[in-house]
Amino acid sequence: MRRSWNSIGWCASLAVVIAAASNASAQNPPKPAPPAPATPTLGPGPGSTDAVKKAREVKELLTSQQSSDQGPKILDANAPQETYDPNEPPAIQFDPPIANLGEMMANVSKTVTIKIKNVTDKAIRITKAIPGCGCTTPNWPKDPIAPGASADCEITLAPGAKQGIKLSKRVTFQIENHAPVVLTVEGDVVAFVTMTPDMIDGPADPTAAGIAPGEIVLESTEGKAFKITAVEPPVVKNPPMDAATKHVLLIDWSMWDAAGRQPKVLVKTDNEKAPSMTLLIKRALNAGQIPPTPPVTPPGPGTTDLINAVRASDLAKVSALIASGADVNERDRAGQRTALYWAAKSGNRAAMEALVAAKADANVKDRQGRTPLWGAVENDLGSVQFLVDKGANVNARDQINSTPLLWAAGFGKPETVAFLLSKGADVK
Repeated sequence: MRRSWNSIGWCASLAVVIAAASNASAQNPPKPAPPAPATPTLGPGPGSTDAVKKAREVKELLTSQQSSDQGPKILDANAPQETYDPNEPPAIQFDPPIANLGEMMANVSKTVTIKIKNVTDKAIRITKAIPGCGCTTPNWPKDPIAPGASADCEITLAPGAKQGIKLSKRVTFQIENHAPVVLTVEGDVVAFVTMTPDMIDGPADPTAAGIAPGEIVLESTEGKAFKITAVEPPVVKNPPMDAATKHVLLIDWSMWDAAGRQPKVLVKTDNEKAPSMTLLIKRALNAGQIPPTPPVTPPGPGTTDLINAVRASDLAKVSALIASGADVNERDRAGQRTALYWAAKSGNRAAMEALVAAKADANVKDRQGRTPLWGAVENDLGSVQFLVDKGANVNARDQINSTPLLWAAGFGKPETVAFLLSKGADVK
């Protein structure tokens, strides 16, 4: 991320310097230069200005920089900008059309090789392949591809610890002088051993007498017996030692307290297809912690006409309901979310503007302690910018102490991360 922002900064700096150099040259036309010295120098020639000198320095620096994994080096700052027709047919085709990795194991990376075919009548060059998230790693062909020819491309997908889910990711291929083309990457993370539940609530006082242990059930989906080989940290008293198709683990809360009340517990097995699983323990607030801000309005009915209109993108009805006096801060019963939250989550800017104009509060928290800013982060940067401009707190915390910044990072939104940081979001 830092590299791409630095590149943008260099390009912006170069544009300013080149513009200054052009103006300076127009005002002070250079005199005929003397014969070139045997060894080229960086200094300006007769009639040059400091701006011209700076332009030369920056151009030479940029020319010397290149990144083998992020695309080609900048060859000439005065070269024409890359152009393409956004409506042109794709310059490349993928074989197969979707990079399907098939059956996958949790926490185990898998690589598939596809072919990229040049379907134009001229050689093409792929300058960059941009994954949609950090779990996808493309290794694209760096050499030009001749007309009608194909080249191999490796795609590696690294699933997380969650089992029983289908992954669908995207990789955008940037092609010199052609429109970008998007490849879909899929994988099926099979649950060979299920864990029920995979998240439980920890007690406020783990040392209190009479607290029932937390019960976790692990069961093979294939009917294959397996052993529990380790629990890290050790929070299970007398874990089962024999192989079985089903195990019941009892979390001893005093042991969990002694281990530091860790939010994650790793359960290891001898099943080669499910060597480890992660249990999440939600820690209760301590006396010294700041509890979530209570909602500013009482929970409303199951839903409201205003929320339904927002979710249906019916702006005319939204405006009519507001005009008739609808409570713009009323929350639904299920998640205790307001109409502004749903408008932000769907990126409905017109509805957001109408609601804020009617005094909708950008900091109303839902059942989980999250404001409309969390919903906006999932969608687009424009919605985030609008809410922050209207007073949304960038450092608000939900019930598990996460922030909009953490949410933006988790959803792979670098532009949103940069914006929130520029508005004072606390990275720590």
